[in-house]
Amino acid sequence: MTGVEAAQALDPPAQDIAVPRWLAAAISLGAALGCFVAVAALLRSGAAVSASAAGWLDALRDPAAEAAPLPWLVAKFVQRLPAQVRAEPQWAVQWVQIAVGGLGLFGVFALARATAGLWTAVASVAVVLGWPDARAALCTASAESVVAVAAVWLAWGALHLPAMPVRGGVVLGVSAAAGLLATPLGLLLVPLWLVGALVLPTATAPDSLAHESGRPDLPAGSRWLAWTGAALLAAGCLAVALHGQPAKAWGAGQLAQLREPTDALALGWAVQIPVLGTLTALCCQVPVVALLLGGHAVRRGLGHESAVALAAPVGVFLALLAALATAGLPLVGDHDPVRMVAPLFAVLAGIGLGRRALALHDERRWGALLMWLAAWTGCLAVEATLLDTDRRNVLGHLPGLLTETDTLRPAELRPADLALLQHFDRHTAVLPARPGGARLATAVAAAVPGVKVPGFCAPHRAQLALLPEPPRHLVDRAFADHGQKVACTADLKVCMHRLVGR
Repeated sequence: MTGVEAAQALDPPAQDIAVPRWLAAAISLGAALGCFVAVAALLRSGAAVSASAAGWLDALRDPAAEAAPLPWLVAKFVQRLPAQVRAEPQWAVQWVQIAVGGLGLFGVFALARATAGLWTAVASVAVVLGWPDARAALCTASAESVVAVAAVWLAWGALHLPAMPVRGGVVLGVSAAAGLLATPLGLLLVPLWLVGALVLPTATAPDSLAHESGRPDLPAGSRWLAWTGAALLAAGCLAVALHGQPAKAWGAGQLAQLREPTDALALGWAVQIPVLGTLTALCCQVPVVALLLGGHAVRRGLGHESAVALAAPVGVFLALLAALATAGLPLVGDHDPVRMVAPLFAVLAGIGLGRRALALHDERRWGALLMWLAAWTGCLAVEATLLDTDRRNVLGHLPGLLTETDTLRPAELRPADLALLQHFDRHTAVLPARPGGARLATAVAAAVPGVKVPGFCAPHRAQLALLPEPPRHLVDRAFADHGQKVACTADLKVCMHRLVGR
């Protein structure tokens, strides 16, 4: 009996009604099409670009130039798109992000369905679409998006490794390679992912060892062979992506970025704690309802034999948290830690939501079921509105716990922001309170025709400043108070200020 079968047999509320194979395949195909259509609808006005994806634009502008592995792969993908798309970098970024985001949203559905059934998969997708940061993790061109999608599919591959060694091993290897290429943090993250994918499902699913020999804490048989193949596949994908670059030099460069010193952030007493501070800062930026449901699912995956299938997503999620806590804040490469964990954590929260709803349905407690769904939907909607303006949940607003989050959120430019920049031709500071604004704007201006700004620089040397509306950070408020608002985007989320005085 595999881990998935054991979970379905031991946990009746999460059990699906048996369906024919053709119907299951039709559901999967329909879900995949629906997920890609949903992401395409969210990106109908274009994809935002984060500071961690600035190197992608350089590769799109000149695919023949020497580039890092991930931008090089993106450029190769864009070269296979229609000529009209290749000629416009904004369209190319939009197509790339539709592919990445659709794959990620379908991964959320597939992982939740394999773990706890069809209705929990629908609940997980609803959590992703209702949580602004989880939605942005799939709809913003960034390295965080690649890590988040890789985490979801790596958990899926780890879950299916015992029952489907070839399919699970291929997904595991490709996902590990994507995480390794997306960020220098991958040097910490991918080994933890691979070890967790090998050990945790075995430790919590003894029935899956029926056809394996050896000690339960030392996996053998088909799982060990598939895991070894996945590790070799990840190494092969890395060798291909390096496109002739020496692996030693690439690894040394990644380590240098990991070891690069960073300034300590004064964001409240929670962030000052060495390891627990990072975890506390993450918890203060997650909706409280999702935090409660996801925490319950994590506890269930660690301590209950009836939650065998939860071991894979829980193991991958804990490995991701361990890597983030080890790296500390701020992260290397202007990465957003919340968006890295949001889709996978949304899966765990959706599983908790779906299981409780199914339990009430099986008990025929219709009133309690409606109240549960209404209360959960209302709380998530209220917190989504709160997190969209100030990414701190109710706990984060406690005095002194987490003062602000703008310095933890890398700069990003949307198509509306870029259209606003095209109307000005003076030196401009872009989102000065957020890391990577000048570097991102410089890359965008070089790749997109029509931007007349002669240069992007620090605010004290700029004539204009692109600031969020309303400005919340001290730096943003200082320049807004000493400037004159001259133009805003149509949604009034970003405004251009002309700086006056010294």
